[in-house]
Amino acid sequence: MKTHKKANYLVTGAWSEAAAQEAAKFGTVNLVSAKAKAFQTLPDPANWAVAEDADYFHYCENETVHGVEINNFPFDKIPKGQTIVCDMSSNFCSREIEWTRYGVVYAGIQKNLGPAGVCVVVIREDLIGWEMPQTPLMCSWKTFLKAP
Repeated sequence: MKTHKKANYLVTGAWSEAAAQEAAKFGTVNLVSAKAKAFQTLPDPANWAVAEDADYFHYCENETVHGVEINNFPFDKIPKGQTIVCDMSSNFCSREIEWTRYGVVYAGIQKNLGPAGVCVVVIREDLIGWEMPQTPLMCSWKTFLKAP
């Protein structure tokens, strides 16, 4: 949240809901759609309320707790130039990724690539170094980039 201190969150299950709650500790979270009573489908993109002035748009591609997987994300609903952040923990390395669409992709790799507790984060270089002062050192991408 480098400029507006606001982020769009598409909450489609337990993982994106938890991510939105954590993000609220750092700035304003705009919930793109109303919370469903039961997470069973992707909310209709025609009804999304996407904030144009948000710094990024976050979604989880596969919510394994409730079984909602987004196979054809409607990228045209995201304002031009808004960074897309995606949690791919449940399907990382299971399909081709068009990396140019994303600013950040993160994944716990225990389901498809390696042991539990290991994470992969792929970050577009221009996003490194914008962390807030209260960001934990373990979440400082700049620190990891400079590590030997």
